[in-house]
Amino acid sequence: MAPAEEGPWVDAKSIVKVMAVKAAKGATLHFRAKGADADAALAALSDLVALEFHENEGGQHQAGREPAHE
Repeated sequence: MAPAEEGPWVDAKSIVKVMAVKAAKGATLHFRAKGADADAALAALSDLVALEFHENEGGQHQAGREPAHE
């Protein structure tokens, strides 16, 4: 089934707009991109979702915590 053309669509170039989506766990997200780097951008987004936004990496990247700097 094709995603609804009416959206909602979010400009992924703005992290603030992406974060404002507040998609519920288990929600289906549809991505589309255009431009020279569209394939790479979609692959990166897909990987990030598949890795659950790195939320299970021993404390790093969890809400309210800064990643360790070396």
